[in-house]
Amino acid sequence: MSDYTIDVRDAGGTLQTERFRVGDSGLRTLTFHLTDGKNAFSLPDDCIATLYARLPSGTTFFESLGISGDTLTYTPVGGESTPSVTSEAGQVHCEIRITTVKGKLITCPSFSFVVEDVLQDDGAVEAESSFSALTDALGRVLEAESGLDSKVDADWVRSYVDEAIVEGEW
Repeated sequence: MSDYTIDVRDAGGTLQTERFRVGDSGLRTLTFHLTDGKNAFSLPDDCIATLYARLPSGTTFFESLGISGDTLTYTPVGGESTPSVTSEAGQVHCEIRITTVKGKLITCPSFSFVVEDVLQDDGAVEAESSFSALTDALGRVLEAESGLDSKVDADWVRSYVDEAIVEGEW
């Protein structure tokens, strides 16, 4: 977990926080402590905290933040159809907006995430004509099949290996 302090009155400068890799999801929780000058900023009981983000491509989105007492938490989670701060390589610009039921709004100073590209794109691996990890895994399945007594066992081994490949274990 990484802790950051953001002064809600500080209009200058951009805080640079974590470095992520493209596709990181659910790996790190960021904790934001808000201050009002030198004092802790008290979050109203009826507030909602939202992270607004702009990806390097210009795509914008927002996500709810966790609230516990006077602390906000954010764990980047994304998928193929859901944008996340880790969807694209580059600098992701963010701000936190806090609203209350009565409509009061405060926007915190901006901050950014740096998202680095990964060395190997899993989608590119599938498109290539040879990739040894998959060839090795299939060889192991065929070898294991020859010693099995039933088709049920062979199907189980196939599904186990398929799952291991999807999960990146092979």
